[in-house]
Amino acid sequence: MIGGLALAATLAARAEAPEPCPETAAVYLERLRGEGERENYECLAAKDGAQPLLIEALTDADPEDEGARRLGRGLALWRMARLDAEVPAEESRVYLPADRRLLSDAVRARKGRATVSPDHLLVFEQMDWYKPVPTYTDGRLSDVDQANIAMIDSPPKPPPPPAPSAADAMPSADGPMLPPPNANPAARGCSLGCASGNGAGTWMAALALLGLVRRKTNAVRY
Repeated sequence: MIGGLALAATLAARAEAPEPCPETAAVYLERLRGEGERENYECLAAKDGAQPLLIEALTDADPEDEGARRLGRGLALWRMARLDAEVPAEESRVYLPADRRLLSDAVRARKGRATVSPDHLLVFEQMDWYKPVPTYTDGRLSDVDQANIAMIDSPPKPPPPPAPSAADAMPSADGPMLPPPNANPAARGCSLGCASGNGAGTWMAALALLGLVRRKTNAVRY
């Protein structure tokens, strides 16, 4: 009977206990950007969906910004909980040098190498996988480990932007029509409005319709 009451009390206490990390990854990301509390790091690392949010926040971020540096370390801690999966290029490109060194060391430390960095040791001691093996060699690394080290140490450059299509390169149909480059110089001059006749007036009227003429000063804006 006493055992049943104790079990009931334990279950009731668990039911009343607050849920760990109840907020979304986006909430913890913004909290970490503003303040480096341990809870923000740990809860962000616990969220599987945090990776794309962190990558987006770190892309083109100022490396000197303290908030961005915390987010970079947050992404590194997120990855350290998932070192059995491959690191994608878009993730590797946003890491700062200090986080690259931490992650590269973490891949080997997870397989038994003792870190020689006191700063890294403070982090690794919080991980249940950090159990140094005196006889460690890189032969303990898997193919995924080796690929991750290469990706972290030397991320590939981003792909170039797509080339403009032929349609994008064509002049706008709404702009003033110009003669081809090999046209007669006199014809080119007249196409922009000759002094004789009403050509100049036609040209100015066309520019006015395009919003390129200030009505008060008749000055053309290029």
